[in-house]
Amino acid sequence: MGEPEILKSLLQRAIESVRADPVHDLSLGLRRKIWRSLGREQGRGPGYARRVALALTTARHVLPLWELKSTQDRTPHTVLDSAEAMRVGRLDKIEAQALWQRAWDHMVELSSSDEDSQGAAAGFSAVQALLTCIDDETFQLTEDDENLRDNQVDAEDMDASMFAAAASAGGPSWDASSDPERRLQFWEWWLSEAVPHAYRAVASRPIEFEVLMVNPRPGGVRAAGRLIEGIICVGDVFSVAFKRTHVRTPDGYAPPIRSGDRPVSICIEQIHAYGYSLQALDAGMTAELVLSGDGAESLAQGDVLGGNLCG
Repeated sequence: MGEPEILKSLLQRAIESVRADPVHDLSLGLRRKIWRSLGREQGRGPGYARRVALALTTARHVLPLWELKSTQDRTPHTVLDSAEAMRVGRLDKIEAQALWQRAWDHMVELSSSDEDSQGAAAGFSAVQALLTCIDDETFQLTEDDENLRDNQVDAEDMDASMFAAAASAGGPSWDASSDPERRLQFWEWWLSEAVPHAYRAVASRPIEFEVLMVNPRPGGVRAAGRLIEGIICVGDVFSVAFKRTHVRTPDGYAPPIRSGDRPVSICIEQIHAYGYSLQALDAGMTAELVLSGDGAESLAQGDVLGGNLCG
C-alpha cells in the first residue's frame, strides 16, 4: 500500500520548507499536518497506529546517541519496550502513564546536570514516543498554523521528532551552537523514509455495525445488532456513527444513502453472541456489544457504527 497523493504532496512541501529554513528546521505546524494526514481519527485506529510507529522509529533512530552517553542507564530502552507492550495490549494506560512520568522526571534531572545535550535529547525522544502511544500526537482536526514552532509549546508537549532533531543537531533549532546541516539530514530522513514507512506499515480495514436495539445499563451501553462489514474485537474502537436510509424506486431499492456522520470514540468492552462471550465477531453475525466512551450514551436504533481499524 503506497502513500496517498495528499501525503506525498505534503511531504514534498515539507522537504522544500526545511531546506529553505535558515536553521533547517521543520515547523511544528507542518508536522501536525503530517500527523493528521496519517489518519484523522484519534484513539485506536490506523492513523494512531501510524503515528505511534513513526514516533518509535524516530526515537530508535537517535538511540545510539544515548548509548554513546551511557551504557548503564537503560531508561530509554525501558520506555520503548513499554510502548511496544502497550501497543499490543500487554501494558495498560495507567501503568504506562506512571512509567512515563518517572522517566520524564529522570530525564529532566539528568539534563539539568549533564553537558551531553545530544544524549539527553535522544533520551527525551524515547520518553515522548511512549507519550505518543499513551495519548496520540497533538493536532487539530481543523487546520493548524503552519508556522507554529516547538518553542511555542510547553516542554512536556514537545514530541519525539523534535527531541530527535535536537539530538542529531546537538541542540534545538533556537540554540545557536547547534548544527543546521545535521538537523537538515535528520529531517530529510524523517520526511523521505520514516513517514512513508510508518504509513505503509499499517493497513486498515473498514468496519460497520448496524444497531438494532440500545439498552443503557450500569457498566456500559448494550447495543444489539449485526456486523455488516469487517471483523471486530474486544478493545476495538468505533470512530464514527451515521444513519443509512434505504430508498425505494420503481425498479426496487436504490443503494442506501449515508447521512448524519458524527465523530465518536466508542470502545467495545464485551461481545455476547449465541450464548457465549466472544473476543471477536465476523461480518454477518448478530451480537450484543457492551460499549463505553464518547458517543455511546447517545446511540439510537438505526445508527451504524463504523470506522477503520488496523489490519
